[in-house]
Amino acid sequence: MIKSKFCLLFIGLLFFSSFNKTKAQASPSVAIALNEYCVGNFSIADNYGYNSDWLEIFNAHTASVSLSGYYLSNDKLNLYKWKFPSTYTLPVGGFGIVFLSGRNEGKTAGYHTNFNIDQCKNQWIILTTPQGVIRDSIFIQKTQAGHSRGRQNYADIGITAWKLYPLPSYSIANPVMGYYKDYVPMPTFTPQAGWGQNGKSLDMFINGSTLPYYSDDSLNCYEIHYTTDGSVPNLSSLTYSSTSAIIILDNQMFRALAFPKSGVTTFTAFPSCYPEVNTLLPSFIQTNTYFSESNGSFDAIDARFGVMSVALNTPDISWLNSAGAYQPLVHVEYFENKQQKVEGYAQLYRPINESWLTQQKGFYVTIDDRRGFGCNFEGPIFNDAGLGASSRTVFPTLHVKAGDFESHSAPMTATSSAVTFGTGIRDVFLQSLSAKYNLKVSPLHVKPLITFINATYYGAYDLREVYDKYFESYYSGQPKDSLILQFYHNTDAFVQNQLDGRTSDGLSVGFPNNIFRTEVYNASNNTVSSTIYNNLMSKLDKESFIDYMILNSFALNSDLWNYNVAFGKGMSKSKPGNKWHYYLWNTPATFTFNALGTNTLVYSSPYTSPCAEYTTAYGVSAFGGNSHGIIMKRLMDPINGNPGFQTEYKNRY
Repeated sequence: MIKSKFCLLFIGLLFFSSFNKTKAQASPSVAIALNEYCVGNFSIADNYGYNSDWLEIFNAHTASVSLSGYYLSNDKLNLYKWKFPSTYTLPVGGFGIVFLSGRNEGKTAGYHTNFNIDQCKNQWIILTTPQGVIRDSIFIQKTQAGHSRGRQNYADIGITAWKLYPLPSYSIANPVMGYYKDYVPMPTFTPQAGWGQNGKSLDMFINGSTLPYYSDDSLNCYEIHYTTDGSVPNLSSLTYSSTSAIIILDNQMFRALAFPKSGVTTFTAFPSCYPEVNTLLPSFIQTNTYFSESNGSFDAIDARFGVMSVALNTPDISWLNSAGAYQPLVHVEYFENKQQKVEGYAQLYRPINESWLTQQKGFYVTIDDRRGFGCNFEGPIFNDAGLGASSRTVFPTLHVKAGDFESHSAPMTATSSAVTFGTGIRDVFLQSLSAKYNLKVSPLHVKPLITFINATYYGAYDLREVYDKYFESYYSGQPKDSLILQFYHNTDAFVQNQLDGRTSDGLSVGFPNNIFRTEVYNASNNTVSSTIYNNLMSKLDKESFIDYMILNSFALNSDLWNYNVAFGKGMSKSKPGNKWHYYLWNTPATFTFNALGTNTLVYSSPYTSPCAEYTTAYGVSAFGGNSHGIIMKRLMDPINGNPGFQTEYKNRY
């Protein structure tokens, strides 16, 4: 018995030790082979219209092959993540596609695994037979946007058998030309980004030992070009020389990109790198920001503050003074306690409820894994108990929140008539209050943030979560592909629909106002009967509705009906969050303050009864989901309302 256990342990250790980055588990001349993968997809749409990561499988057998019962995984310690359906069959010489989207579907219209690929997490793609035998596998190498990696010879195994394609060959044989071996290694800097480096010399290196073809740590084979204004380096940018010192100044950003050295055309002149250097594409971009520690401006940053440095390509600077119609690509560094926590490529978006009338403008920042550099924002970012801490640690998107129209900021243009009021702190107060005391309004956790753009101080902001499928999935446990998130900001109602056209509750997906209106809004329903009430509460989260109305009455919110109304639900009935529940999207027009011309206050005085009914008519949007005032009026009516609800509401208050 002891001997058999030892043998099993030895076999297990031998199996896992054989998994390494240079020898993938595959048999020579396999009948079914992994042919190509693209984890930086920007051009191929799946059957839902999304640019999901994809994998191509090739049948090199002499007959058609069914993959029924086979498995795909991205984890060498769990080979049975996603099971191929019985309908997955490849003809002779056929190519099959599987989208690595996390949707977990096995339809002939599109096969989707239940996992994603994160380029920064050292993952694999592993194909396993029903008997648990690894048929083929490949370690994921970081790949730039739009590129793919594929094979030429299916009998070859290991990373070096896979070529880099600037133009993917989706569903067809990989071309025998037009490929590269890899990228030039990314430059590394000494010293590292952060504080305390002013006056020091900046050195840039190419670590040639990471190349699988040769080792050369000099600049003989490469040339490094760099910028100091946030722009993307090119061959016309400054050229780095190890013999010319670069001195780091206060608040400065360096961006560097390595290219194959021009003119490497003969072995005689360049014996260490010809011809291999000509088979490499330019590197990823290295970006480091160095902050002042000589004049005290940004030295003693409170530990509760985060610091974000954004590298915005010079031609995109105008984005901050535009309508935000496009989404510029940036590089982001995020620091806490003067330690870099996150670095990667990201895209900026204009938030729908920021009007951008003043010079301080907020933005969404989304780390884009498809570009091969950087993971999501990770770690306990919202860790201040005084503001309401969160246990959440993964954030694909964060909101760098400005007060915008309500902030103390100059108008965006000299001719603008925008007036500043400085009420953003009101929203921070209500978000934090709700987070600390667990009010059922899905508050956004917040953190104070100092922001730099191209190493120039850009202002103090709030860093906060956003209401998206990741937020809802984490706090409610709903599957990310089963959600409807509804937002209403006066006339610009919109829906984040993750249901892909499905319907539920007899309603068109994404237009839930009917749920709010049908039972209690119709004038013919003079009495809220138990049948009406139970039907309403089967679709509406009662605790969320009560807390939302109480909080807004306490805060005297004049945006209650037409601005900043948001809510969501998931379609999984077995999990929390399967009823419509409210979000505390943005609450600057509170405590009798109103910067914009919104509706008459329902609660116009702090002395107004918390049970006061709103009787003045207001416009109910067909798709805005803003009939909560009408619902409240009907439920709280002393004669025709619902006594049980009234008791719960008063006790909760």
